[in-house]
Amino acid sequence: MSVFWRETCSRAKQFMNRESGNNRRRRKTASSQVHSESLEVRQMLTAVPWENPSQLTSSIVPDGTDVEGQPSTFLSTYSYLGSPTQLRRAIGEVFQAWTSQVNVNIGFVPDGGQPLGIQGQTQGDPRFGDIRIAAVPMSSEVYAFAVPHSGGIAGTWAGDIVFNSTFRPASISQFKSVLMHEVGHILGLSHSPSVTSPMFLHNSPSTPLVPAADDIAKLLQLHGTRIDAQDANKANDTISKASDIRSSSFDGLTPLLQYGDISKTSDVDYFQLNALSDYSGPVTVRLRVHGLSQFQGSLQVVNRNGAVLASKVSTTPGGDAIITFQQAAEQKYYVRIASAPGSGAFGVGRYAVVVTYDRLNKATKWAIESVPQMNVDFLDQAEVSELFLTGKVAQYENDLHLNDSLSTATVLKPSVGYVKGTAYGYEGTISDLTDVDYYVFRSPDRVAAGDVMVVAFEVADYGTLIPKLSVLNSAGQAVPFTILRSGAGRFTVQVSGITAKRDYFLKVQRDPATTRNPTGNYSFRVRFGAYAEEMTDLFRGRLTAAVPRQFHEVEMTQTRLLAISLTPVNAAAASPNVATQLTIFDAAGNEVYRIVSIGGVTRTADTLMLKAGTYFVRFNATTQDGKPLPTIDYRLSAVMLSDDTGPLGTDPTAAPPIDAKLVDVVVISQPTKDPPPTLGNPPKTEDPWLYQPNPYEDWYWFFGVM
Repeated sequence: MSVFWRETCSRAKQFMNRESGNNRRRRKTASSQVHSESLEVRQMLTAVPWENPSQLTSSIVPDGTDVEGQPSTFLSTYSYLGSPTQLRRAIGEVFQAWTSQVNVNIGFVPDGGQPLGIQGQTQGDPRFGDIRIAAVPMSSEVYAFAVPHSGGIAGTWAGDIVFNSTFRPASISQFKSVLMHEVGHILGLSHSPSVTSPMFLHNSPSTPLVPAADDIAKLLQLHGTRIDAQDANKANDTISKASDIRSSSFDGLTPLLQYGDISKTSDVDYFQLNALSDYSGPVTVRLRVHGLSQFQGSLQVVNRNGAVLASKVSTTPGGDAIITFQQAAEQKYYVRIASAPGSGAFGVGRYAVVVTYDRLNKATKWAIESVPQMNVDFLDQAEVSELFLTGKVAQYENDLHLNDSLSTATVLKPSVGYVKGTAYGYEGTISDLTDVDYYVFRSPDRVAAGDVMVVAFEVADYGTLIPKLSVLNSAGQAVPFTILRSGAGRFTVQVSGITAKRDYFLKVQRDPATTRNPTGNYSFRVRFGAYAEEMTDLFRGRLTAAVPRQFHEVEMTQTRLLAISLTPVNAAAASPNVATQLTIFDAAGNEVYRIVSIGGVTRTADTLMLKAGTYFVRFNATTQDGKPLPTIDYRLSAVMLSDDTGPLGTDPTAAPPIDAKLVDVVVISQPTKDPPPTLGNPPKTEDPWLYQPNPYEDWYWFFGVM
């Protein structure tokens, strides 16, 4: 039985579902040309951008990788177009076409073959790339679908591109044409009415394989201009202006680490390497690109007169270059980075310079390979040394309690490369039990109707801080927000009704509801723009001591990828003695999904792919001490993360309605207190206090439920 998937078209308000209302399906004609049926053009919106677009990764999944019950066959399906190396180069060319002018880098990493959508980090999961590429059978009218990022609520689905394995492009150019369109989606673009854009509604083999000017303008707004932190502070394109990659306290026991970016093929970066006192011997300089970008570079070590002492050129896009030379004591050397001759589209990108004094170095080979991929350019050399030796940093930017109030809040500077006031970011730490961090930032000079503020917060290490976040206005009053994600180490919120040229505050503290995990490092990004996510209420209900549980029968008319949040809405649910729970069962009575809220907080879990069919939903609440349950009002909300992907396992030629909405896809029965026969009486997972590990807070916040 073949699977019918629909191509994904992102949008912020229902990301992956009608990003601009321009749902269209790619169809094949007798000549196998790629195009689509004509649909009305509507307002184009964008998805919430990636938190760290300058360091994205990609991987091609191994054949056999599970894609919702179907094994991927990408490599074998498209082997006729080239070897795995050739396919990866073609994919890299598409990435470079989109990213060479904007602050986005995409580097290839290995893929461990875990199922698509498995629980994990939206960006930076060490098991696979942020953008995973696969292929499974789909309807004959479909070529591919993609999952945009949209604030990370799609979990590890974010960025994934799935081809229809029955689609056989006539050439590598036709393959790249489809991929160009999908990569545009995962970077946040919607459809374009322009025939000169790869995002044109009616894609064809003649669609340009370069972005249109309007596409680049939108990406610059989303992700900022391509920047080099070194050049931004002081141009380092000559020996006399070389950036220093040595700190005065450096002892050579760990590598030196410096990031850079070749922003155009004529760019050159120089770094000054001061000799260690009394050291002579081998020094290894690595131009590290693997996993950072597709940059193909040239590495040289020169003296103060510019004479080349050693050189190495990367032979492949995204490949490293390594030089070992003998350093004489008290001599000064320079590292020169440039595009490799003939690198073409791969002549720009992010890189790291890693220098080891080999006789002194104590860092392991694993650390030397792994640390540069951790996106740690905000650390100083002492913190970098700690990371190389121990694998973690004790505390980021300990503020010593100097920003514990509104009046002493840390003033955030706008992120470089973005329209002023639209992007901010910071890395910090909650250092002890009483630490509270305040940050202040200013909204843009212009705010359009419907614009929102999105705050994406992430703990640096699992098992450390469980945070509480508050957004405050200039008067210090709490600003209401919608929780898009809460769990698995991330907290993403959306604020509507923002005002231009106003100060806002972000308050970060440990969660007072638990005494565990009170300290730890974190990072956050604040973005302003037209990125609004709209959650649709699926259920609203009330649980009481007399009716502590309710059941609904749900019919899914199409397969959907969903993000779901459970919110107990009244004061009684806020008691730490009360647990409110959602459980979803399939028609056979097997549990497929669960969310538990303790203390009335909004909770999310992993994204959920529900195939077309019948399901049973149970809501229940219980007290930990056995006292009578107070009245609990609850709300279950969802946002569609996929276009019309179903039905699976049915007639692959039957096209569902193009503009189907979540309320059209989910048919819900009236509530009943009686469980369906297949669930038993009572279902075994009804008491979350018995079913959860102890302590529950740690497990939920860092690892989620399902």
